[in-house]
Amino acid sequence: EPVQAVIGTRHKRVWHDVTNADHERIQIRFADGREAEFIHSDIAAYRKPKWYMLGTQGAIVGHWQDVTNYKIDPVLYYHPHDIPATEMPPDLTLLYRSSSGQIISQKPALPPRQDFAFHRNLADYLLIGEPLAAPLQDSIKVVAILEAAAWRYSMTETLRWGILGNATIARRCVIPAIQNSHNGTVQALASRFPENAQKIVDDHRIGKLFDSYEALLNEDTIDAVYIPLPNHLHHPWTLKALAAGKHVLCEKPLAGNAIQTREMAGAAADEGLLLMEAFMYRFHPRSQKIKQMIADDTIGPVRLMRSAFCFHTAPEILQSGNDYRLKPEASGGALLDVGCYGVSVARWLMGQEPTHLQAQAIYHSQGVDVQMIGTLRFADDALAVIEASFISALQQTFTVVGSRAVIELPHNAFIPFEKEAVFTLRERDEEDGQIYTLPGADEYQLMVEHFADSVLTGKPLLWPVEDSIANLIVLDGLAQAAKTGQTVRL
Repeated sequence: EPVQAVIGTRHKRVWHDVTNADHERIQIRFADGREAEFIHSDIAAYRKPKWYMLGTQGAIVGHWQDVTNYKIDPVLYYHPHDIPATEMPPDLTLLYRSSSGQIISQKPALPPRQDFAFHRNLADYLLIGEPLAAPLQDSIKVVAILEAAAWRYSMTETLRWGILGNATIARRCVIPAIQNSHNGTVQALASRFPENAQKIVDDHRIGKLFDSYEALLNEDTIDAVYIPLPNHLHHPWTLKALAAGKHVLCEKPLAGNAIQTREMAGAAADEGLLLMEAFMYRFHPRSQKIKQMIADDTIGPVRLMRSAFCFHTAPEILQSGNDYRLKPEASGGALLDVGCYGVSVARWLMGQEPTHLQAQAIYHSQGVDVQMIGTLRFADDALAVIEASFISALQQTFTVVGSRAVIELPHNAFIPFEKEAVFTLRERDEEDGQIYTLPGADEYQLMVEHFADSVLTGKPLLWPVEDSIANLIVLDGLAQAAKTGQTVRL
């Protein structure tokens, strides 16, 4: 069958202080829609399969034959000529299903070779063009397939993601962002209702669909998980994911309170894994431009910030109280759900933590806040006002007021998607000001690429989990201030 496309990727896993490229994959897509995958891996232990090709009709599995009483020094993997070829013969198995449904297993003959690095040699040929020591010729037509194709490959290292839950933000934003990223791929998705997730899995060519979160965490081909679950599930599933050895990118707010966030941060540190809160807006070029203008003293010292993230909830939902955002036990409420953005952007652009908090709130009959206004006081008499609501018309904006100028954003401040992003800079006495326009960008893709880069290379996160702890401390304080009517000092 004609080959339509071939893509090669290389993966680097980081264990403690050791960084090594140990996994290479070639995906072959045929004209009729079938796919095959060639994987060369140093993750597999001695005597385990070293490469295999999978297709809808069968599989080719290559491994080293068992050698009685022979123990290999792992260092010698990199010195293949030190081991006589006769002591480490390769072995291939071709598996396929006959027309009657029976599984057929065949062992095709291999041409002579000079060393036991046959499989590595083949992978190097496919990825970087190293000459073959032993061409496969007609026995296995892998080489002929690839030589006949107009194929391309990418040498990027790849983070293998798993998604816990079929949330809207995952379907609409994060899964497409990972699949479009240069250093990540979605390997699996888990949903309690897999029948509802099948379409997203098919549309984005996700390899596996699990009907439980535990099953995904037990999958050893997953390096990191993205958690878009309801707020109260962030804490337990982050801990479970970290215990399973997975890096975690978790939706905001990272947890229901600062105590939980500290526990999550401690678990990540104990496991030597990365944990990051998914505040994607900070990665957008517009946000970065505004941050830089403030740092460059374009508007003078910041005197006041205003932010608002509000939306309207249907009256029947408010009346029923069935939405998880309206349940105290689900860490619901406008402050945690959308007020976390306002607190985050104020702390980030001010470049410091607030010292005093005040707040007032309107509460649902079930006890959660459905509308809140909070005030944050910073050093040098700077103030920030935070608006969060489930019962108002749309607001999604922030304004930064300096002593010399003002920066104002439209109502897509946190989620502009990929449209052109604008903001207005007004000098002290101007009514209109200058409009700045930045090209559209996928802030979710920028976020997942940064996270993957940190996992794969050891590069520090721009915003480590300590920033999330600080954000939850302020959120906890605002909740306390609204309940008590007292000023909370941090």
